[in-house]
Amino acid sequence: MKPTVIDPVPTESPNARPISVESRVLTLDGLRGCAVLLILVHHGVALSPLLTAPVGTLRSYARASLGLTSSGVDLFFVLSGFLIGGILLDHLNSTRSLPTFYVRRALRILPLAWLNIGLILFLHGIDVIHTVDAPAPWWVYGGFLTNFHLALNHGWTFGPLTPHWSLSIEEQFYLVFPFVMRLWPQKFMVWLGPGLIATAFASRLAVCLVTPDNLFATHVLPFCRLDSLGAGFTCAWLVRSTLWPRLMAARHWLWLALLPTAASLAILLKEQYRAPEMLHIWGYTAIALFYAIVLLLVYQPKERWLSVCFTAGWLRLYGRYSYFIYLFQGVLTTGLLSLLFHGHWNPDLTLAPWEIAAVPIVLLAPAAFSWHFFETPLLRLGHRLKYSRP
Repeated sequence: MKPTVIDPVPTESPNARPISVESRVLTLDGLRGCAVLLILVHHGVALSPLLTAPVGTLRSYARASLGLTSSGVDLFFVLSGFLIGGILLDHLNSTRSLPTFYVRRALRILPLAWLNIGLILFLHGIDVIHTVDAPAPWWVYGGFLTNFHLALNHGWTFGPLTPHWSLSIEEQFYLVFPFVMRLWPQKFMVWLGPGLIATAFASRLAVCLVTPDNLFATHVLPFCRLDSLGAGFTCAWLVRSTLWPRLMAARHWLWLALLPTAASLAILLKEQYRAPEMLHIWGYTAIALFYAIVLLLVYQPKERWLSVCFTAGWLRLYGRYSYFIYLFQGVLTTGLLSLLFHGHWNPDLTLAPWEIAAVPIVLLAPAAFSWHFFETPLLRLGHRLKYSRP
């Protein structure tokens, strides 16, 4: 049976508005699934010691071909800008929008994030998780300051909790952006997203000029990564504008716009070792624009093959469970697999190829448990709080 695709904008009505992004759009679940699977491929395959080989060998080419799989995080940022920006746009004039927004976000993000932090620090404290470097103080992770800690250290530290760098950026964005929207003149709202993109580009350029020995900071500092969030917000504004039906009637322009951004990604992939500064200066913006166009194509697909691809049940399943998988991938992947197949818990185990292939499957059971018995009750609790009075 073909899944139902929500089609919120009838093209025959030029003044029609889409449904709120709080409603579930099946294709966006599929896109979220793509994001988390890209990250699993990056950590499990692209960074695997099995692909470490001299330049010019087949394994080195395989590793290089996966050089942009880490951009799954950028796709998450674009989706966050779109979904969160859409919620704020829909309730911009509501007197209860800010408290409702913050309570719902807190219930969605904080419990699972803090559970993840507590579990990993506990396992490290009893020497179950062995790492070369020590973790930062607990309040760095719990207070969503991981990205600043990493920037000051010029690189990754304490691998099991590094996923919190992107979560920190999102939390910092959620904390500030609603107030920015309130202060921003509504008649100029169309320029807010492009303004965020320009701010990110200028910030990365400034960091590269001021501290050329710490290009890594452009990867984790919040003002340097606003382009993906800004691109997502621009999409949220666009689907609520009168331009959207006309754009849907001429979708070939979206497909044509995808070509130069895809070409930019090909250049980044080709030059990733010879000119890594490309990524830190303009590469993140190119990635953000590429995923923003993909989001617009997927949000209300007219092409049957696009709908079939992004409403596939298995892909939407990973999208639904993506938050748990992203946070717990490190501690559970090698730990559970070593326990299942080697009889002991060893988070430092180097996975065999067939074990790497089993990672997405092994993560499904704990992710499903978390979704149904932990995350969903909290979501329902949050949705009792309405943005407007009944």
